[in-house]
Amino acid sequence: MRTKKIETTLHSHEDADQVLLEIGRLDARKLAVESWATERVARVHEEAKSRLLLDGAAGETVDTRRAALAANLLAYVELHAAEFTGDGGRRSVKLAHGELGYRLGTPKVDTVGRITQKALLTMAPVLAKLRQYGWIKEEPTLSKQQILNEWAALREQTAARLPEVNLTVVQDDEPWFEPARVELPAVE
Repeated sequence: MRTKKIETTLHSHEDADQVLLEIGRLDARKLAVESWATERVARVHEEAKSRLLLDGAAGETVDTRRAALAANLLAYVELHAAEFTGDGGRRSVKLAHGELGYRLGTPKVDTVGRITQKALLTMAPVLAKLRQYGWIKEEPTLSKQQILNEWAALREQTAARLPEVNLTVVQDDEPWFEPARVELPAVE
């Protein structure tokens, strides 16, 4: 059996004490630099927040204004749903500054009622099938198009089993919008 030879440049407790002193100084220096950087980043974030305030509105930021505009736009789409027609799962209108309309949402499994112990036991093969088809993963890697393609086959195989365990598949139309790309303004 071979043993690893241990080598050191330390020959006494005083040498070890000096190394401990140097390690302590290095740790303190690292902590000081990290603290300095954290404070600097916090100041930059505060300055960025002040630059995101909109003129003329008390406390309104770019984010709050965008959220309000987005909610207004989605409400418009919902109120005028009949105007958004087209083929397939995506019905939208292209405008000069973007696109808006309805799209078919991602399929989701939802509970119909209470899930009982018997239903949980019955659900095991269904979950195994969903896992086999890649619907249940620790790290999702499927694209939406892959899911939609695979869902057609999976839907037929599991449609009869889902009601047995008080589950159903929900796939709603959802309003959406996507603004056109705008040139980034210069930040001073």
